[in-house]
Amino acid sequence: MAASTSRKHDNFVRESMLRDGKPKSVDELPGIGTWATKDLAELGLVHAHQLLGQLLVCDRNEARYLKFLEVSIPVLNSHPRHYKACFACLDEWCNLNL
Repeated sequence: MAASTSRKHDNFVRESMLRDGKPKSVDELPGIGTWATKDLAELGLVHAHQLLGQLLVCDRNEARYLKFLEVSIPVLNSHPRHYKACFACLDEWCNLNL
C-alpha cells in the first residue's frame, strides 16, 4: 500500500467496477461513508460506476469533479479531503483501466 493512499483506495483501484457480477456500491470508494452514501442515494447515485461516469463527464478535471461532489454531498463540506480521496481513487482507476 502506498503511503499516500488508504487500503480502501488500493483495493478499489486493483479491481473491476463489479464484484461477483454486481456493481460496487459508492461506499466502497475512499471518502464516501454512510452519510455521503445517503446523500448520493437521494440523487440516484448508488453505484461506484455512476461516480466514475460523472468524473468522465467532468473530463477528469479535478476542480470540476470536486465541485460536483461539494454540491452532491453537502455533509462532507467541512471535510474536503474526503472529496479529494474519492477523486484520487477514481482518477487512478481510470489510469489503470481505461
